[in-house]
Amino acid sequence: MWMLFHEQPRHIVQLGLGSAALTKFCYHRLPQARVTAIELNPNVIGICGAQFALPPNDARLDVREMNALDFVMDPANHNSADILQVDLYDEEARGPVLDTPEFYQACADCLTADGGRHHDHQCIRRLSELRQEFAGDGTGVRRGGVGARNP
Repeated sequence: MWMLFHEQPRHIVQLGLGSAALTKFCYHRLPQARVTAIELNPNVIGICGAQFALPPNDARLDVREMNALDFVMDPANHNSADILQVDLYDEEARGPVLDTPEFYQACADCLTADGGRHHDHQCIRRLSELRQEFAGDGTGVRRGGVGARNP
């Protein structure tokens, strides 16, 4: 859906790798974009490479074994993502994890001024927090936070 509003992203960040379907789609279909995927579980990364044809890291693809919270809290990642896809589950496929206002604010801080986000549908319970951090108009375009432009 975000592709309707942001056709030429330069940097796409995926929090949670899953089967790597979103990561691979962005990598193959958006050749102008760098794609960063953050995954805590090294087994998930290994299985995606061995069983689901996840390409190895290169100049455009960077799959990192790390905690998504550490990634979004790191000021080096603020104002860096044109698109942020959040799809975080625990090892038993329960989610969402990292379901706090602080996490959502840190996600907003990672976006560029015209960046957009996509949260898994499980985040509906926290819609009020998401609306505080993002526009709330259905486009996913960010308002406020690091790097935001004043209207």
